[in-house]
Amino acid sequence: MYDAVVTRRDKEKVEKMVTSLGLKVMSRDLRHSDPRVLLSAICSQWIPVSQAVLSMVCEKLPSPAEISAERVEKLMSVGVRRFDSLPEKTQELKKAFLDCSADETAPVIVFVSKMFAVDSKTLPRNKQRPLTQEEIAQRRELARQRHAERQANQSAESPGSADAGGTSTLAAPASGGVTDALCAQTEALSVRTTLEDENKEHFVAFARVYSGIVRRGQKVFVLGPKYDPSLALRALPEGCSVADALPSIPHMACCTVDNLYLLMGRELEELDEVPSGNVLGIGGMEEFILKSATISTSPACPPFTPLNFEATPIVRVAVEPKHPSEMPKLVRGMKLLNQADPCAEVLIQETGEHVLVTAGEVHLQRCLDDLRER
Repeated sequence: MYDAVVTRRDKEKVEKMVTSLGLKVMSRDLRHSDPRVLLSAICSQWIPVSQAVLSMVCEKLPSPAEISAERVEKLMSVGVRRFDSLPEKTQELKKAFLDCSADETAPVIVFVSKMFAVDSKTLPRNKQRPLTQEEIAQRRELARQRHAERQANQSAESPGSADAGGTSTLAAPASGGVTDALCAQTEALSVRTTLEDENKEHFVAFARVYSGIVRRGQKVFVLGPKYDPSLALRALPEGCSVADALPSIPHMACCTVDNLYLLMGRELEELDEVPSGNVLGIGGMEEFILKSATISTSPACPPFTPLNFEATPIVRVAVEPKHPSEMPKLVRGMKLLNQADPCAEVLIQETGEHVLVTAGEVHLQRCLDDLRER
């Protein structure tokens, strides 16, 4: 196929292949000057990558319940630490990994492998949905009240009867103008708040549940990659929970799970709870997680080994805005880029230069496009 389309450009052979495979290639792709366009059009119908990846995941990836003891020990041992050197309470969590249990008593253990940015319009709470009968009735009642107030204000503003001195007076002060002004200010404020919320970049944590059930509104520990469970177990009192007033522990934070999402391609569906063994998205974690982290209800849980990416950052460039007044925007954009892209690094040199480190020229171009557009 590659030889006929790209190397020899044999139209008769290409047409014969397309016919035998039962494909429908558009005439503009057949006449295109770039042979790669035709090759892409044929292969996307013949062997689409989406089906290949999905079938490979379904057939080859093992079930979460079939995780081996060696794999668990490797996950729980960060860096050069051996599993038998971990605290006793930490080693006891090995059974929770192997059981992959969704019982109420099982500790919640979640690993966040990366953070990814999403457009605020794709969030379920910002999508348009049909109104319920109660909401329609409520809006109708509000419309009736506004109409009644408007009628009352008009009648109050009409001239009243003449008094003894022969002068004409108004029956009541005009309150309708004040009410309308307040309504207009409230609507303008709500529109401004909505626009600010739309312009804000939202991050979703890509995670997997290894034990327990994670629920919306649940309080959990967020453990950074450098978290040491032995240090926390010595400092924390026996039997403490996330709800208690806890002392400050390095690389450990307490937070509440805001939103849980089912990842449906580019769509996000809100969930109330997710049992062990599943992949999910967690919202509201951008203040606590930079790139990866471990979430648990147990302070004895060790941080997972961070993922190793084959694409090592090798291309370094200094980035600056066209207008010096936009430097705060650039700094904020590079912070978001550093959080959203696991293969990108952001450095600040002693000279004050902001350096962007990427995996290659194509990756660099994509990062610069994100900085300009997003």
